[in-house]
Amino acid sequence: MNIGAKIIQQGLRNLPKIKLSKIHGINPVTIDKTTGETINLPRFCSVEMQTAVKMNQNAVHGIKKAPKFDYPKATPQDLKRLTSNSIKDSYSRVEWTNPKNGKVYNILKEGEDENGNILVRILSSKGAFIKNAKLKPTTIAIADTFENQGSNIPHGLLVKAYAMRNNPFAKYKLYKLQSTDGIQISYKDLIPSLHKIAQDKPQYVSLSIGNEKYANTRTNYEKIKSALKDYFKNPEDLSERDFKTALEDLHKQNIRVLQGSGNMGETSINVTLGDTVEGVGALNKEGKVAQFSASRNSGLTQHYELGEFFPHKVIENGKVIGYNITGKPGCDIDIKTIDNIIKQKQAAIKLKDKQLKAKKDLIQADINSYKEQINTIENKISDEISKLPFENWLENVSKIREKYNKNLSQLRNKIFKLKTNISSLDLKLIDNSNKSIQTTNNILMSLDKPIYGTSYSTPIRSAKLALNDMMEGIL
Repeated sequence: MNIGAKIIQQGLRNLPKIKLSKIHGINPVTIDKTTGETINLPRFCSVEMQTAVKMNQNAVHGIKKAPKFDYPKATPQDLKRLTSNSIKDSYSRVEWTNPKNGKVYNILKEGEDENGNILVRILSSKGAFIKNAKLKPTTIAIADTFENQGSNIPHGLLVKAYAMRNNPFAKYKLYKLQSTDGIQISYKDLIPSLHKIAQDKPQYVSLSIGNEKYANTRTNYEKIKSALKDYFKNPEDLSERDFKTALEDLHKQNIRVLQGSGNMGETSINVTLGDTVEGVGALNKEGKVAQFSASRNSGLTQHYELGEFFPHKVIENGKVIGYNITGKPGCDIDIKTIDNIIKQKQAAIKLKDKQLKAKKDLIQADINSYKEQINTIENKISDEISKLPFENWLENVSKIREKYNKNLSQLRNKIFKLKTNISSLDLKLIDNSNKSIQTTNNILMSLDKPIYGTSYSTPIRSAKLALNDMMEGIL
């Protein structure tokens, strides 16, 4: 990019001469030396944004070209590792495209040294040996839900898989989120993790959560920026403002934060994207911006990666060994992990079943107690009636029954209510039993359906950027 020509086009002739290698940031600025005014530079002139453009082009190219997983120049040992479906081999290799020249390499992990550096074997796209190297791991923070929720694979497990299959050599620090309302993660739930991330100081943060608002994304960024500034003066949820402040604090520490651009399409924006947070949009299987991908303004979304995936079973020797969700060769989630998720879900269902039955037993004990009290009262009534004289017998019987009727009525009403509660618990036990039967099928079915969203393009780009840093100066 000819920065000087761009500046002249904008009529900004008084700006100092700027080297491209010195320009950094999402939306770079400089100072007019005569007026002291802050001037916005062309958005994609910084080192980071030029890399983003090249990586976007590589992502589109990688989607459009038919993937070829053949390695005619690989040694037999390397070929075995490059084509193996085992979980170990799948997470010990990666195909890396150098953003500087577009060349493709295959990198195999050989081990680690005493300082935690990753020892790798670098091969060409055809599998020919190039060199051995030592990589210093970059740290990526992922804040997400890793607990088994509902009848699906935990969201964080999927996010982590997409990241690690694109960079198995980075250090991943996971921040497990839990919703305060038991339904969904809110900004309030995220803020403590962001504060912890700020203390831990990773190089990258990958966030697959956001709040989208309908907006005109075709207008210029300055208008969007102004509208967002007005919005945060009085947000719908005050914790949104605290969340944005926490993101800004990460940016001040030179921690790059990448966040999904959202899944509500071109007429919406993720409100926390902008000057301090880099947005990641999604591409479809044709290499075009996916219909669901939001925040379609370059001031909000600078990165694009594949965001549509079609999982399939990985079968070896007629046996399912796991699932592939990324489209890369090999296995992304092994069957043992899926079995453990199902066991955890079944254990939670059994625990609930046990709790429901215990509650039912307590209620039944109360019913039995009330029945015993009724029997005691009725025996007492019979005893008193048996001692009545014949004279005015009916009248005296009525008096005796009237004396105890209120108490008997209260006890019978209590039994009636408790039996209603037991009926309700019986229905819950039936529902819980049905869930136990359905849970395995539901979890497996969730891996037979398409997976899509900027939730998954975001960890892919975060991982790739971290790998670029790790490979700097290696080739």
